[in-house]
Amino acid sequence: MPRGEHLRRIPRAERARRLGQTPLSPGEASETLQVRGPEGVVQALKALPPAERGKVAGLGLVARDYWDDPEKMKRELAEIAELLYRLEDLPRPVRWLLARLGVRLPPILEEGA
Repeated sequence: MPRGEHLRRIPRAERARRLGQTPLSPGEASETLQVRGPEGVVQALKALPPAERGKVAGLGLVARDYWDDPEKMKRELAEIAELLYRLEDLPRPVRWLLARLGVRLPPILEEGA
């Protein structure tokens, strides 16, 4: 039997489950990439689970696109600041409910911050 032949009989989803991984969703891709940057940034990325790393990379690409248009970036940041200002006024029970629903508030708005 050629090497790896026995693995073809096991469905991909089952192989991923056995390895403690989540199978890729439709439209998702996985690739090994090298990252070069400040040591703290690289360590922070390594500490994230793969799905979170993908979200961070996506947000970074969006920020890079805005970087070329400083006025557009200022407007977007102002909208974010306004949203954060409004969220600061959320009553404690609403924050609790959002946390129970899995909504992650920015660290600046978390209890005790």
